[in-house]
Amino acid sequence: LEGEVGDDVHAAGANVALLGKVAGDAFLAGSEVMVGEEASVGGDVYAGSSNLVISGNVQGDVWAAGQVHVTAGAVINGGLLVMSNEAPVIDEGAQIAGEVKLEALTHDDRERPFQLMGWVRSVVSLFIVSLVLVYGARALTTSTVRTVVTKSWRSLLVGGLWTLLFVPVSLILLVTIAGIPLALGVLAFSVLAYIMATGIAAAHVGRWIMGKVAREGTQEITWAHALLGAVVYESVQLLPGVGELLTFILVLFFLGATLLTFFNLIRHHYGKPSAGAQQNPASA
Repeated sequence: LEGEVGDDVHAAGANVALLGKVAGDAFLAGSEVMVGEEASVGGDVYAGSSNLVISGNVQGDVWAAGQVHVTAGAVINGGLLVMSNEAPVIDEGAQIAGEVKLEALTHDDRERPFQLMGWVRSVVSLFIVSLVLVYGARALTTSTVRTVVTKSWRSLLVGGLWTLLFVPVSLILLVTIAGIPLALGVLAFSVLAYIMATGIAAAHVGRWIMGKVAREGTQEITWAHALLGAVVYESVQLLPGVGELLTFILVLFFLGATLLTFFNLIRHHYGKPSAGAQQNPASA
C-alpha cells in the first residue's frame, strides 16, 4: 500500500506491506504484515498476523496479535500491546513512548478459531440436511411438522421411548447371530431418523421465527427457513448448561413425529386393499 490515505485503511492478504502515509487508523491482517520505514500512521495500528514488522512511524498505539518485531528507527508515540506467547522483539534504537504490554494466549484463546470453524461446519451440515428434506422429501417434512403440532406429547413420548430402548434392544439382538442384521438395521434406521428429525426441527424453527417476525400465518418451508433454523439451532447449542438440553428435547419431539410418520406410511402402504379386493362382489 503506497501513497497517501486521508482516512482509515483496511487491508488483508497473505503478505501486507504498508509503505505510504495513513491519516487515520490502520487495520492490517495477513501472514506477514509490515509497516515500512517510510510509512506513517496518524492513528492506531491494529494487526493480526504471524509476523508483524514495524519500521515506520505510528502516532497512536499498536495492538497486535502474533509475533512482533519493532526495528531500529521505528517510532511508536503510543503504547505497544501484544497478544502472543512470544515477547516482542524491540531493536536498539526503536522508540516506544507508551507502555509495552504482553498478554499470553490462554488455551481458550488458541482454541477459539477452531471452535468458530466447527460451529460454521455444523451450521452448513445442518443446512444441507434441511435442504435435502425440504426439497427432496417435502411430503415427509410437512407430515412430520403437522404431527408435532397436532400430536406434540405423543411425539415426545415416542421419541423418548425410542431413544431409551433402541440401544439396549440392539445390544440384545447382537447377542444372537440371527439378530445381528436386524440389530444393525435398527441402529442404522435410528441414526437416519435422528438426522432427519434434527433437519426438520431446524427448518421448522426457522419458519416459526420468520413467521413471528413477518406476522404471517402458515407458510411453506423454504431454504431461507432452513438456513435461519440451522444458525439458531447451532447457536442455542452453545449456551452453557441448557443449550444442548433444549436442542435435545426439541429433537425428541421431531424424532417421535418422524417415527410416527414412518409408521403411518408403512401401515397405509401394507393396509391398502389390492385392486382385486376393491371390485364389487356383485360383478364377480
